[in-house]
Amino acid sequence: MRFVLTVIFSLSVFTSLFAALSCDRPPARTPDELRFINRGDIITLDLNQMSYVQDFRIAMATREGLYTYDPQTFKPVPALALSDEVTPDQKTWTFKLRPDARWSNGDPVTAADFVFSWRLILESPAEYA
Repeated sequence: MRFVLTVIFSLSVFTSLFAALSCDRPPARTPDELRFINRGDIITLDLNQMSYVQDFRIAMATREGLYTYDPQTFKPVPALALSDEVTPDQKTWTFKLRPDARWSNGDPVTAADFVFSWRLILESPAEYA
């Protein structure tokens, strides 16, 4: 009986190794595919309500704001903003948006979109606001 179990176990191991080694090429990927590994479930995609790392990781990978940062220096660099003007009292900031900025459905990104977002932040505070 022990001999039979040893043979069955050996054949199972051999078959598993053969199957694993017979895969000589990785699965095909399409150029428009994004694979992203997160350690936890996504709680929300609402930027104004996020407080978990996995949510912020997805947001950073899929969204762009007025500015982003240089990955080498961590200094801010324009993203959707072409330029900005600041009044001497620093109470009014005027941003010029990139004309090619579009939402995923093709609609242009407008100043009204940013106004809506800022007002939403002020009117619906998040958990840690």
